Amino acid sequence: MRSDSRVAQSRLRLGTVLWLMALLSVAGWLAGRLSPVAALPTTQPADASANGVRDEAKLFQPDAVRRAEDVIRQIKQDHKRDLLIETYPKIAGAPEGAGEEQARNRFYTDWIIKRGQALQIRGMMVLIVMEPPHLQIFVGTSTQQLFTRADQVDLQRKLADALKQKHYDNGLVKAAEFVKERMDRNAGNAPPGPAANANRGAAFGAR
Repeated sequence: MRSDSRVAQSRLRLGTVLWLMALLSVAGWLAGRLSPVAALPTTQPADASANGVRDEAKLFQPDAVRRAEDVIRQIKQDHKRDLLIETYPKIAGAPEGAGEEQARNRFYTDWIIKRGQALQIRGMMVLIVMEPPHLQIFVGTSTQQLFTRADQVDLQRKLADALKQKHYDNGLVKAAEFVKERMDRNAGNAPPGPAANANRGAAFGAR
């Protein structure tokens, strides 16, 4: 009888383990089906807009966001291109140590490309991270003729200066206006032939 009891208890324990494994498997499957956000490099919802300002670092006043988004909507209307400006306090996994600037640039290059793919952006992205301070600008292939490498260098310099001086609102609005101005200027002068993706990243201030 004791032997039979032990066998029954073993079978019960085995059945419980198998049931828990099955339950966890189903839960994992449902999470994958119901939470596409897991595929994104941030915690932003998968259906986030590919156009506008997403200020997770809380740098900008509402009026500055409104003014910038007015310009961004005009860019979309005139040039059929997206401009997404995102800010974050920090992004998990980014190299933070002194002397890791190249590794940090590689990390954010990969991050911004994946983010753009996830949101199906056709245009350009600006990423601002506060800790450690980092500014990354990415211009897609189809937008390189409208916003050139020289334009990208100018935008990087202007926006980095504004961020370093903590002129956040003015920097945001001026950045959007600068993108529109250069796209307007280049629209009639785009050279033929494909262009490669352009990507620039750098720190904008000391930690």
